Amino acid sequence: MSDWRGGSFSGAEEKPLLLIADDDPSQRLLARYALEREGYQVVEADSGLACLEVVSRHQPDMVLLDAVMPDLDGFECCRRLHAQNPDMPILILTALADEAFVSEAFAAGASDYIPKPIHWSVLKRRLRHLLQANQAQRRLQQLNQELEAKVQERTAQLACQVADLEQLNRLKDHFLA
Repeated sequence: MSDWRGGSFSGAEEKPLLLIADDDPSQRLLARYALEREGYQVVEADSGLACLEVVSRHQPDMVLLDAVMPDLDGFECCRRLHAQNPDMPILILTALADEAFVSEAFAAGASDYIPKPIHWSVLKRRLRHLLQANQAQRRLQQLNQELEAKVQERTAQLACQVADLEQLNRLKDHFLA
């Protein structure tokens, strides 16, 4: 995950990489323009299958996914992406806005859902929030792994000390006998 704290990016920081998957070239162009102005790196896919290929090649920090696409709809694409990487944020962007489609998006593993037409200020805030939450989750997982390693190390040390104390206790018993 990129080291991003929200706000503007300096040249030294790595910009988060976002994948826009939408079969409409004008939607991809508009989203690319808006997101690059916010400091994101952007890659594109024009279908669900292309989205899966781009994710495997580029490992983006987040996927912005249209629900209605050729060859593999966004919901199935989302299910597959979520199965491969359950921690990667997936944001569904679509004109399908009734309750059934929203429920299907979340059931497929989407992190959030924004209806089209896109309100760019809402998208900007949700992207920042999802990326920060994902970064915090990854940091927490890293800290948990470090803590687990320390616990295992300390447990091994204590087991050695217990073995030494048991040996001393046997020697004491043997001496007193």
